[in-house]
Amino acid sequence: MDVRLGHAPRRRVDGRARRPGGAGHAGGGIAVNAPTRERFDCVVIGSGINGLAAAATLARAERRVLVLEASEQLGGTAAGEEFHPGYRTVGVHHDAALLRPLVTRSLDLERHGLVLRRSPAPTVLAGGDGARLVLHADADRTREEIAAHSRRDAESYGAWRAQLGRFRPIVERLLDAPPSDPFEADFAELGTLAKTGLALRLLGGRDMTEFLRILPMSLADWLGGWFETDLLAAGIAAGGLEGTWMGPRSEGSVFTWFAHEQSRGPEAVGGPAAVARALLAAARASGVECRTEAEVRRVCVEDGGVRGVELAGGQHLACGAVAAACGPRRALLDLLPPTALEPRHADAAGSIRCRGGIAKLDVALSGPLELAGHGGPAVERVCTAEGLEALERAFDALKYRRASERPWLDVRVPSHADPTLAPDGHHVLSILVHNAPADLAGGWDDERRAELTGRALDTLTAHAPTLPERVVATRCTTPDQLAERHRLDGGHLYQAERALDQALFLRPNADCGRYATPVGGLFLCGSGSHPPGPASGAAGLLAARAMLAARQG
Repeated sequence: MDVRLGHAPRRRVDGRARRPGGAGHAGGGIAVNAPTRERFDCVVIGSGINGLAAAATLARAERRVLVLEASEQLGGTAAGEEFHPGYRTVGVHHDAALLRPLVTRSLDLERHGLVLRRSPAPTVLAGGDGARLVLHADADRTREEIAAHSRRDAESYGAWRAQLGRFRPIVERLLDAPPSDPFEADFAELGTLAKTGLALRLLGGRDMTEFLRILPMSLADWLGGWFETDLLAAGIAAGGLEGTWMGPRSEGSVFTWFAHEQSRGPEAVGGPAAVARALLAAARASGVECRTEAEVRRVCVEDGGVRGVELAGGQHLACGAVAAACGPRRALLDLLPPTALEPRHADAAGSIRCRGGIAKLDVALSGPLELAGHGGPAVERVCTAEGLEALERAFDALKYRRASERPWLDVRVPSHADPTLAPDGHHVLSILVHNAPADLAGGWDDERRAELTGRALDTLTAHAPTLPERVVATRCTTPDQLAERHRLDGGHLYQAERALDQALFLRPNADCGRYATPVGGLFLCGSGSHPPGPASGAAGLLAARAMLAARQG
């Protein structure tokens, strides 16, 4: 693979002129030249974090691997790009703390340039009427913050954090292993299930009972039992709702919270784009070959098994296995021949839910984000979930295909940790605008995107009065655009909704819950598989291990 982590050349792999670009920030472009060999052990469709993790894992097992990326640059939704002259993004999704430590260790990503922060930046919870509360990594500092609102909550917070610490090993065990099917488990998997059950039992009767009791509950009921400060409860709940079709009063939202919030590890400096660069370097070191502007039109199937792929330009590439990092619906319904799946499998694939509800707003600033009355360190993270009721009302709008009048925002300022993202003294904001439906009633157009941008900036300006005068440029990408640009099923960043019935061995459905599909040699390795998350990398790594195990078997 001819890959250079620097300025991209102006030639495509097919010899035609191309525009400059690359995954990463200035000076971090990725250029790829096509190999000459046309038979591979495995083809990976998609070069996002999960796709690159799968490719690197397979190549380290001495498989000849080709990654095919439909766009002009590698990285998928993690590809950083310039959205205004001099200002760059860290990818569509900005939370690099969701990268599983298992992936970092297994692929030795720190040796390949990944830099991890020692401690995450504090999160500022910005509520109505100027209410403010800061969550620190240090529990004692957070308790001091909470005590200004409620002494009872400050005491409860310590006990709550301690309980989460006891639960975390169980959650991590589930996240870092392929899901076991309890109905079709072999002896080895029964052993894994037994170990998980033993670990759960070793929590002790009280904690085990509590863990099993709360998982199917709603976040509102669970957190309401711990805290009386609405801003605190909403700030804790908000992240667990990401990628779901839920509000805090939805049953099962506690389960999705644990799967999301307790998957966090050390955060990568430079965001998901930096993770993609490190993964590409690891893949390159293992001999992975990559092609950009190589859209897969069809997975070729013969006698029930994969025989290769056909590109949009008509080129055929032979391979014995395909790892699809694209969405499961796209892989199963769009890329396979119509007769490759039995009707029952096709129906099951069509039932995978992937209703996108998050827009991305990139903002170029001429100075830092300053919150009124905030005397602490530079602001890097803000959550505007004002209360549990406000979160529920925002979800109500989503259910009826309306953009919320008061969307809640997940705001990051990645240019503090990585100043190369903006000119000296300037900054970029990366904002996930929640409860913006992909299938908006009446459809999205430039006017409605401008309205959404205005609502988001107004929400943030209520806490940062100097924001309007510092805005240099904005770019709003709604879920329908995410679907088109990144080929995301339903415009969903997670490729499939996070829910109890689309989790573990049921993710994305019972047919494909352990990465293999009904078509021999076709595996799913994107964030639509277990564990979910565009920046996790674990689905790609675990899927690749499943492919290797299947081949050895």
